[in-house]
Amino acid sequence: MLSAKKRADLLNGPLFSSIVKFSIPLIIGHLIQILFNAVDIAVLGNMASTVDVASVGVTGAVTGLLINAFVGFSTGTNIILARFLGARDEENVRRTVDTSILAAAITGAVIAVVGLFVAPLILSMIDCPAECRDGAILYLRIYLCATPAILIYNFGAAIIRVSGDTKRPLYYIIAAGLLNVILNFILCLVLEQKVAAVAIATFASQVLSATMVIIHLWRMSGPCRIRFREMRIHAQTFGKIVRFGFPSAITNSLYCIPNLQIQSAINTFGAAGISGNTAAASLESMLGSVHAGFGTTAMTFVGQNLGADNRQRVKKSMLYCFAVAVTAAGILGFTAATFLGEPLLSLYIPGAEDAVAFGMVRMRHISLFLFVGAANTLLASCMNAFGYPVSQTICSLISVLGLRIIWMAFLFPARPSPEMLYFCFTVSWWLQLVLLSVSFGIVYNKYRKGKLHEI
Repeated sequence: MLSAKKRADLLNGPLFSSIVKFSIPLIIGHLIQILFNAVDIAVLGNMASTVDVASVGVTGAVTGLLINAFVGFSTGTNIILARFLGARDEENVRRTVDTSILAAAITGAVIAVVGLFVAPLILSMIDCPAECRDGAILYLRIYLCATPAILIYNFGAAIIRVSGDTKRPLYYIIAAGLLNVILNFILCLVLEQKVAAVAIATFASQVLSATMVIIHLWRMSGPCRIRFREMRIHAQTFGKIVRFGFPSAITNSLYCIPNLQIQSAINTFGAAGISGNTAAASLESMLGSVHAGFGTTAMTFVGQNLGADNRQRVKKSMLYCFAVAVTAAGILGFTAATFLGEPLLSLYIPGAEDAVAFGMVRMRHISLFLFVGAANTLLASCMNAFGYPVSQTICSLISVLGLRIIWMAFLFPARPSPEMLYFCFTVSWWLQLVLLSVSFGIVYNKYRKGKLHEI
């Protein structure tokens, strides 16, 4: 069995250095997951046509919706497992682990089967261009077959991370990323259908990462170890995972639902617009890996120390994570939007000047304000750790879903330009920051008065 000594102690010792060490593997792992799609696009951009790039790019809003929902749902496991580990409640830890893995496998299988049939309908809903339709359907169907593996990896990795080990999931996702790159090139050389080649490579890499996570959970010591013969879904525990995970899944999905409407608008700018937007969005996701990693770190450190009733470490965990994440996002976003944007976009879509120009419009309107998105991520993560995911969901309903839908329904049609399209992101982020700040203040005041509800 794997020793527990390699897992970090989140409840004792130097806090800032522990947070940084815990965050770095998370950031790199998040970055590699994003690179799955980025590598697909880059390989297609160099070995296939612009239409093939657009065929994968047009599915980005759909696959992003699914991934964000999956990651959000696994937040339920993160929240309750952190509390139980902090309180050293081994029985509830075991129940949480068993229920999470089985629920992930079953849910993923259902989504995969349903997705095979509804893929054409989904693409019709976002006005997929005719020249991209066949390739997009093929890519989406193959991608959806990997849904069980994606869910198992996200839930399993959440369990391993909350137990104090962020390095193992990183190793596994690195191995999967290398497999993805190798298969991308090999299959693109062998198969005539390039879109199918990159989709199959992504499928294989996701299966590998899920398999390695399961093997690790089976071999590790302590209450987080899975015992296949004893595994079953515990109704009460599943209810808690849904209670805390579903609002987070909804919140994450809210970013993508109006993006489906936005994707329809982007599609009207043709293959160049789709390709440029896809490349810029991929770069922004990479930059966002930093605050995404610190968001998970904040949720885990705050959650475990809440369970242990260590108020000083709860407060410092929030402050350290917030300060580092927002500062890093500000520096990275400014650098990308002002100095490195065009060279980086050209790596995705070499020789496509119109597509690069379109991508730069997006970066100037979104990347420059990445620090606002970072602040929102950290506030939302802390509210999750305190056990109030519904509050931050309501904030997102108003600022993300409501404002962006209204924007795309009324303001964009009045002036249908790329600038007007992307400005809605910036405005919604600032509104969300105001709402989350007020909500977090209310929740933290409850915590100070000892009025938080129990997990």
